[in-house]
Amino acid sequence: MASIATSLTPIISGLMKSERNRKLPDKNLPPGEYSLHWDGKNDSGQILSSGVYFARLASGGRSELIKLVLVR
Repeated sequence: MASIATSLTPIISGLMKSERNRKLPDKNLPPGEYSLHWDGKNDSGQILSSGVYFARLASGGRSELIKLVLVR
């Protein structure tokens, strides 16, 4: 199976499906493993409260949902 460079679109959301808190910049990345830093702020730059959030990572035709716990 060949590894192909692709675009990664990370989105941070709260428990409500309509609650999108942060869309991080799209990145074109070569194949490999990466880490992603989120500063705990929403799109407006406001600090979010402690709670459960989800990161949706979309790349090509694939999408992955990761649970995050923010503790202040």
